[in-house]
Amino acid sequence: GLRSPLALLGGRFDGAQVFADESLEIGIAADNPDAFVVWGTQAVILAWQRGEVRHLVEPAQQLLEQFPDLSALPAEVALVEALAGRHDEARTKLRAYAADLDVLVFDAIWMPALVALVEVCRIVDAPECARSIYERLVPYAQTLCVVSLNLSEMGPVSRSLGVLASLMGDYSRAEVHFADALATSERIGAPPHVARTSADYARMLLSRGAAGDHERAHALLTQARSIAERIGQGGVLADVNGLAEQPAEP
Repeated sequence: GLRSPLALLGGRFDGAQVFADESLEIGIAADNPDAFVVWGTQAVILAWQRGEVRHLVEPAQQLLEQFPDLSALPAEVALVEALAGRHDEARTKLRAYAADLDVLVFDAIWMPALVALVEVCRIVDAPECARSIYERLVPYAQTLCVVSLNLSEMGPVSRSLGVLASLMGDYSRAEVHFADALATSERIGAPPHVARTSADYARMLLSRGAAGDHERAHALLTQARSIAERIGQGGVLADVNGLAEQPAEP
């Protein structure tokens, strides 16, 4: 049902986990063959928000071996690998996708797969892969990334577009996307996405280094840290701490 993704959207990560586990039990009892894939996807996105993924690397890779025909699954596995610091493995999967994005079946998990690849692009620093993904996602700039109707969610697509535009060096376009993502996240009451967007926006401002950018970045990082500490968003908190250590542009 909608309980797990709504709890996730609201930053209630423990509740999201409980609801996902309950759904898994129901799926197993009903002998649903997709029960573990569904739960695994929810687990990966929850771990992405919490910043706790190392325990998922082996199970994710095993799922990929079990379901080699799911075109979006390697993107999910690449995200887990990237977050766990296994950048070479993640980069290999990313480049395979970037060489031919048409391998991704256009279905209910097409968009989450692309959003996962955006995160991989940023983490492994692969700006050469950004433009092709950007072109696929930009028609959906005003939407939220929902996984397979209602299994989970990954927030405003505009945030991902901002990350890609930053990687492409198009800072003015990135700023438009981040401002939109921030406004959307605040409007729908999604603190995890306010925090993540604030951190990504700050990263762009620090990279651009124009007049006033460092001060604006500091304000965004302060907001992101406050939210991430309150809701237990460990991955964003680690990003914030790393970005806060960057010196001001001369």
